Amino acid sequence: MAVAEPGEKSRSLGIIPNRLESIRKLLGKLGPVQHLKACYEAGPTGYVLYWQLTQLGLACEVIAPTLVPAKLATG
Repeated sequence: MAVAEPGEKSRSLGIIPNRLESIRKLLGKLGPVQHLKACYEAGPTGYVLYWQLTQLGLACEVIAPTLVPAKLATG
């Protein structure tokens, strides 16, 4: 899981178990869900995390991996 604040680089919060209570606990440390937004990269694991986040009241969008900007390596 990572977090990005306006005007700052994203930072990793590490890996947490894919359990509703673990997700709820971490979100509680970040602030009220009304002030948070999430994006979830669509992939082979399905939409379980998306459903958990929206169940907790968090605004979440599913993003296609091919549409996520990537920094190009310069050599």
